[in-house]
Amino acid sequence: NIDKVDLSKLNQIDNALKEAKDKMAGSELDRKLKELNEIAKSQEDMISDYDRQISEIRADIANLNDIKSTL
Repeated sequence: NIDKVDLSKLNQIDNALKEAKDKMAGSELDRKLKELNEIAKSQEDMISDYDRQISEIRADIANLNDIKSTL
């Protein structure tokens, strides 16, 4: 026994789906997501650079302490 399909409800659902898709396209989510990913990558690169600089400074401090201890 197959229930009758309410075409008006089906059309309402279809229209709601189209409206939701249009809103998503209008919000430029893909562009925003790409931009945020680029910013995150840039921040990761900066953090890596800071970590490298910290390591170099620590090595310089160790060298200075070695020089100090030999004086």
